[in-house]
Amino acid sequence: FGMTVMIIFLAILHVPVLFFLFQPLIQVILFQLKKLLGGRSGREATKSKKEFDFALIVTAYKDVDLIPPLVDSVNKNEFTNYTLYVVADRCDTSRLDLKKASKVRLIEPEEPLDSKIASIRLAIDSFERAHDVMVILDNDNLVSNNYLAALNEKFCQGYRAVQTNLRPKNTDSVYARLDAVSNLFMNFTDRHFMSEFGLSSFIYGLGIAIEMKLYNELNYGQIVGGFDKKLQVYLADSTIIG
Repeated sequence: FGMTVMIIFLAILHVPVLFFLFQPLIQVILFQLKKLLGGRSGREATKSKKEFDFALIVTAYKDVDLIPPLVDSVNKNEFTNYTLYVVADRCDTSRLDLKKASKVRLIEPEEPLDSKIASIRLAIDSFERAHDVMVILDNDNLVSNNYLAALNEKFCQGYRAVQTNLRPKNTDSVYARLDAVSNLFMNFTDRHFMSEFGLSSFIYGLGIAIEMKLYNELNYGQIVGGFDKKLQVYLADSTIIG
């Protein structure tokens, strides 16, 4: 009897393990079937032709060396209705030259913030005008030449929060390639697949674009903790996402 119970217990225990192992395969099959039979779900029709005003917020902590390449990548966008706010928390900005970057605003906290949420709030409080959408970036990110135009199109379609795709900058080592494979896997299972079926993608703490009105409804309470996780929970509770 004891052996039977043990076998049943092990069988039950293996069910979630097997599901986890076969989940990507199941998703790939469903994804291809959807492509063949049903086309694409989601909001494809453009609802407006508005040119949204974007606030790009970069939360730098103890390091601003990679800010110039980020600024350069943003400046290559043909879409120009934006301002880039760099919050330099505990950073030495003496060698940071942004004089030629007319759309960049450098913000240096009077006291250390030690919090991404607090850095974002300081940037919002320092806005030079009311923006429609804010985009959260890290100081080591780069953006594509059509990044803002693609985001603008999504918000024209009626989306209020958009998680942009993350791709590796370098694949010149084994570890970098493994990291790239991991990103591709997560982008497909948690984002591309979900979007294809008209569901909400998971969000990161960077590369997330969100309507300012929506973000201002969110009360973090505390400035510590995961910025992205709290935002995800709020969006789900507010039925903004499924």
